[in-house]
Amino acid sequence: MPAGGNKDLGQSVILLLAITSYYCSIAFDVRSSDIKITVRFGGYMELISQAIRFAAAVFDGKKRKGNGGPSIFHALEAGTIAASLTTDEEILSAAVLHDVIEDEGITPEELEKRFGARVKNLVNAETEDKRRDLPADATWHIRKQEAIDILKNSSDTGIKIIFLSDKLSNLRSLYVDLYRRGDEIWQQFNQKDPREHYWYFRSIADALSELKEFPAWQEYDSLICRIFKRYDTGK
Repeated sequence: MPAGGNKDLGQSVILLLAITSYYCSIAFDVRSSDIKITVRFGGYMELISQAIRFAAAVFDGKKRKGNGGPSIFHALEAGTIAASLTTDEEILSAAVLHDVIEDEGITPEELEKRFGARVKNLVNAETEDKRRDLPADATWHIRKQEAIDILKNSSDTGIKIIFLSDKLSNLRSLYVDLYRRGDEIWQQFNQKDPREHYWYFRSIADALSELKEFPAWQEYDSLICRIFKRYDTGK
């Protein structure tokens, strides 16, 4: 286990409780320096239990860009947000797993073998083609436009829930980082112009308008206004 892995996994238990307390009972067996987590879901929640355990293993010791927090926090927060929008276990599982192909190199085939074709397809829909043979800043706009186009052309509410869950979690982190560090935060991204980020997040909000009656979408919309009001976005 990488250095700090036990600490990260231990910290992630707090957020894990937020996701699972509504659906399940949890037992912890703490032995020496290791933390063993046993999650007991009833009935149909077994798939999400497996997804959480798999994500915890895949992201163990990994850090998020920007705030440097454990990557597992983002996965679990996305699952929490999705749980406010649906009780569909495959959508919830895909929300927790949404970054495992794009960021950690898990293959679609492995994901399908473990979680089924629908979970794989949901995760694939939110996975960017990084075009790793090209500079990331040069491909930023086309990658974001492709994501917007997927949402505009999709009739699958599950895909839209996963996008909203991921992007709302991102905006929450962005809002906190902006408060703490100010405009320097934009330098950590491949795209350093905040107006371009505004275009992307606002376009996502518009493409997710069928979810606008949900508090999650409303929070997302509100955070866009709070974060980008200080910049000349043309709005």
